[in-house]
Amino acid sequence: MCENSLVYVDTGLHRPIVIISVYRSPDGDLEQFLQLLDNCLESLSLKNKAIILCGDFNIHLETTSKEEAAFTNLLRCHNIFIANRKPTRGSVCLDTFATNLDQWDFDVSVENPLIADHCAVVFKLKARSVIVSKVVPPISWHKNYNFYKRHISDDKVQLLLRALYQIDWNSELVRNGPEVFDSLFTCICHKFNEFFPLIPTGAPKPKVTLRPAARSSGKKWFTNELKHLKLHVLMLHDLSKKVTLASVKTILDTQYRKYFKIYRGKLKAAKIAQNVSYIDSAQNRCKAAWQVINQNKVKSQQFSYPGSPDDFNTFFIKSVEDIVSKFPQAADVSLDLGFLPTPNCTLMEWEEVSPKLITALVKNFRSSKSQDVYGMSGEVLKSVIDAIADPLCKAINCCLRFGVFPDYMKISRTIPIYKKGDHQELANYRPISIIPVLAKVMESVMKIQLLKYFEENNLFMVGQHGFRRCHSTTTAILSLVEEITKAFEEGESMALTLCDLSRAFDCVSHQLLLQKLSHYGIGSTVHKTLASYLLNRKQAVLSGRGSCWSSTECLRVLFWGPYSS
Repeated sequence: MCENSLVYVDTGLHRPIVIISVYRSPDGDLEQFLQLLDNCLESLSLKNKAIILCGDFNIHLETTSKEEAAFTNLLRCHNIFIANRKPTRGSVCLDTFATNLDQWDFDVSVENPLIADHCAVVFKLKARSVIVSKVVPPISWHKNYNFYKRHISDDKVQLLLRALYQIDWNSELVRNGPEVFDSLFTCICHKFNEFFPLIPTGAPKPKVTLRPAARSSGKKWFTNELKHLKLHVLMLHDLSKKVTLASVKTILDTQYRKYFKIYRGKLKAAKIAQNVSYIDSAQNRCKAAWQVINQNKVKSQQFSYPGSPDDFNTFFIKSVEDIVSKFPQAADVSLDLGFLPTPNCTLMEWEEVSPKLITALVKNFRSSKSQDVYGMSGEVLKSVIDAIADPLCKAINCCLRFGVFPDYMKISRTIPIYKKGDHQELANYRPISIIPVLAKVMESVMKIQLLKYFEENNLFMVGQHGFRRCHSTTTAILSLVEEITKAFEEGESMALTLCDLSRAFDCVSHQLLLQKLSHYGIGSTVHKTLASYLLNRKQAVLSGRGSCWSSTECLRVLFWGPYSS
């Protein structure tokens, strides 16, 4: 004889949880019990339920036996594994939990309640796997901000492209100075906002969501063979329930368990083969591997920030200033560059660029949908570059000729990205800066010419492996290994000092950077352009959920600023 009860629990996991509580009498028929349990688990497994089986089974699970093997193997057929085999009564284990949840999603322990002859088996479902569905009060700073969204669709991008083609750029760009870029930018922004206007929205509601469970249907790896095998398993299951003749039912049950195991094995093999194929065919295998990992784990996203956009903005700027204030040498003191060789070369003027180069640079950008402070993205620019390559080329050449980088191209949209630790601490968020996409084009033009000058005149330090063509962390490691091997072969000692500088890139002084560029022969219009590029840089923290953003005051960036993309 046995007793059981079943409870359905919706915790917000990727699938509902069914908790089955069972008591089996020590004198009960084990074969009959296993048959009833098999029928129950079959029904739940085919409905994609998460199962937690618990109770007093009166089967000795702490040691190998015929009864233990039959019970364990039955559970394994349904991808359910025993979570506890520690003694629960004296030296034997009669009580346990078994589940098909991943082992990192729960903890099991055995505790003595002091009021019974059996120990208590405690099953703790980890909170990170559960959706928090409680009502969250509105965030106080939301009332002080306006929220907007800008919806960009492919069909309207094509309309924007057609409208830009119809503009008479010769009549629009009549001036020859840096004002040409002003006219171009104003015209592009006008057309862009015409097709993609800002739409006021309410403040986003903070909540936690989880990625829904992946389904087999629609997946490329779910072949016709798997489909037919699944139907065969379901057919055997239905037939075994309908027949009444015991001998036939036994045969059908045996066949069902056999093909169910085959189906699960082939399903797993197909998923693995698909993932391996995807990773092997990717250009960046490491990135592809992480994509596979992230697609197959439950993730939560919290959309409530610990502070307002102005709180983040002030913190990001002040945190860098606080670090710099602790430097032994202040930023306004001249840098001693006597240890560097004096180059016998100069770079005074920029070379003019062609529309063909502008188009090639933009086409090589990532198709990112991340919007800059004006709402434009790399994906949109790539779609319309053919229509604006000529006027954009003219505008960039005018700015480079006069040594001016427009101020409105120096406003970055900064996004707080959570790193680790307490979600409510501003210091645990990393600023990611998105520069205007048109500024990125001009930056790329300047970068090409600067890199060419430094590489051709051997001005880079030999040990610099970052931000250089044909150099990377791989070449840095190879260089280090070579030095270690050389010291080892020559019987010398070697010491290695590894430094992790806090916010190193953020703390670069504009003044010292320009001074060092002058030492390397950067002068005249080129130096003037770089000084203009660094002067009056500003950032605005835009935070929100999805495409809904709140604006904040732009603050000056006195040092290099956050990581840009």
